[in-house]
Amino acid sequence: MWTSGLQGPIGSGASFSRSDLVAGTHVVTASVTDSGGAQGDDAATITVVDPATPPAAPGQPSATKLGTGSVRLTWADNSSNENGFEVQREQRVGKSWTGTTIAGTTGANQTTLNDSPGRGTWRYRVRAFNGAGSSAWSDWRTVKL
Repeated sequence: MWTSGLQGPIGSGASFSRSDLVAGTHVVTASVTDSGGAQGDDAATITVVDPATPPAAPGQPSATKLGTGSVRLTWADNSSNENGFEVQREQRVGKSWTGTTIAGTTGANQTTLNDSPGRGTWRYRVRAFNGAGSSAWSDWRTVKL
């Protein structure tokens, strides 16, 4: 017997499949009794996320210079349902920020991106995305290369 701490009985047999678990943290317990009457159980914790919810915004990126004209950006993953991250870049020209572009994308749980825009003053921000949409952008991080 398989049970969920949130939903009660959810399956039976050696394995089961469900597509209707409610969003939240489930402690799923498998209980068994063998032919001799001995009993045992084991539990695992899983988190079910509503796929129709856009992910939470990531943390503000940090910037580490890698060499002339290159930078490594790192940020906190504040969501558990993203498909990836999108990193936006702008360049400071005079007193204005220009050339807004996507510097790159990463996959789920990948919180680092290397970029080589060349010399100048640049700023970066990050957002998470999934099939339901995109998070808000993080705050900007400025770096002079």
